[in-house]
Amino acid sequence: MDDARKRGPIRSFRDIEAYQRGRALQPVIYKIAAAFPDIEKFDLADQMRRACKSVVTNIAEGYAKRDSVAEFKRFLRISMGSANEMEVHLETAGELGYITRAESARLIAEYQIIWEAIASSHRELAEVRIHFADNATFRLDTTRKAPGATKRQSIITIQSVRHRSSIQRPASSFCPEGQR
Repeated sequence: MDDARKRGPIRSFRDIEAYQRGRALQPVIYKIAAAFPDIEKFDLADQMRRACKSVVTNIAEGYAKRDSVAEFKRFLRISMGSANEMEVHLETAGELGYITRAESARLIAEYQIIWEAIASSHRELAEVRIHFADNATFRLDTTRKAPGATKRQSIITIQSVRHRSSIQRPASSFCPEGQR
């Protein structure tokens, strides 16, 4: 059984594993940041609160823009950057003695898992473009399962620069009936 079946269908950003893991860490990060010395309240503590929120909010915002593969991937990359930022902040907090090194290592490992989950989602999104001689572009976008869909949906877009027009159809509509 593959991982997609184990997780179940993705009907909202809340079903994405990286979102769930990042969201579960937010209260932990907030409690840690609240215990920092006053000198860090508006520096390291603030940056940690912002970065831990950024991990999940960029997944949510990207999911809302999933009709554009490029946009969704852009938000996932931002989220990955925020997960990396959390690793650095946690290393700093451990080195300064604000949290134990063991706690720092445990939380860094969690953010590495989140990063890998986001990277996996990023890799699953594919976009293929083919340029034709008459300035037309053929683009195949493969996305995750759409709400209510049983399979990954591929969309074919054909754009003509010369005629300033485009069509979009599910990839399955271009396949002969017996080959779907």
